[in-house]
Amino acid sequence: MAGGTAGAAAGRRPGDGQVTAGWFRQTWVAPATLAPPGYGGERASATAILFLLAPGERSRWHQVRSDEVWLWHRAPDPARP
Repeated sequence: MAGGTAGAAAGRRPGDGQVTAGWFRQTWVAPATLAPPGYGGERASATAILFLLAPGERSRWHQVRSDEVWLWHRAPDPARP
């Protein structure tokens, strides 16, 4: 999948020691910022990220310090008319 068009379209693989597989692309950042304690500076109040798992890839459960909302979308099967 590393050289595939789906991965290239989705963006980049998680890095910096993250355990999640797949590809992601940040698509939106809220203009409002905030500085919560323990984060070391300002951050966007919200972001939107598209995340792609290729067939056979699995995402592992992980913890983040912020709230997350996950929406599941299934792409159409290109082999079916």
